[in-house]
Amino acid sequence: MHPLPPDFDLGPIIGSQLTQICVDEFQIQLHFENGHIQGGGKVCLSSNGKIVELFHEQWKTCSGLEAVIGSQAVNWSTNGSHEFSIQFSSEATLVFAVQEGQYEDFTVQVGDGGLWVL
Repeated sequence: MHPLPPDFDLGPIIGSQLTQICVDEFQIQLHFENGHIQGGGKVCLSSNGKIVELFHEQWKTCSGLEAVIGSQAVNWSTNGSHEFSIQFSSEATLVFAVQEGQYEDFTVQVGDGGLWVL
């Protein structure tokens, strides 16, 4: 929808466990102990030196998500104006890319007050 805002901060989920992943036809939902991310933008998984596109306009695969479920978020970063990633204690990384368009790709809520519609 738009570039990541300057105040975008996933810091409150660091140390939180990813407790649940929900997948439907058009989106993914990730529920952490201290927040959640949901939406239908581009999602890739980087694990064991491989990068797998999980979703982009439609589900490609769910293979590999078992590497992050139950893991703790240990770091996060922005990878440009339209991309962010979360690294997990399992050494896997989820990468989220926000596409240009009129609709939101992700809704991110962390901690007590951080809410972003991307």
